[in-house]
Amino acid sequence: MTVTRDRHFILSRDDQADAYDTASSLDAVLVRAGITERYGMSVQRIPGGRRAEVAWGLYLVDREADQPTPAGLALVTPVRHTRALVAELVALAA
Repeated sequence: MTVTRDRHFILSRDDQADAYDTASSLDAVLVRAGITERYGMSVQRIPGGRRAEVAWGLYLVDREADQPTPAGLALVTPVRHTRALVAELVALAA
């Protein structure tokens, strides 16, 4: 069985520690929603391009992107569900 993973960018932070703190807070939202078997948070470096600084990106990882929307969630498609979840996490991180 092949598992399809899909990452969705949520936001960036300038400091690695701040990125992990924010990811931890957002991961707690996924835990409370009971959807951590399918979704998780990831923190990865984002090169600064021409600038010397490096930013840190926070991503929502969908471990079963090829599967239908989880039961109990009222959105029509996995894509709409994931976009709505990303939007909610961005709002909570603001």
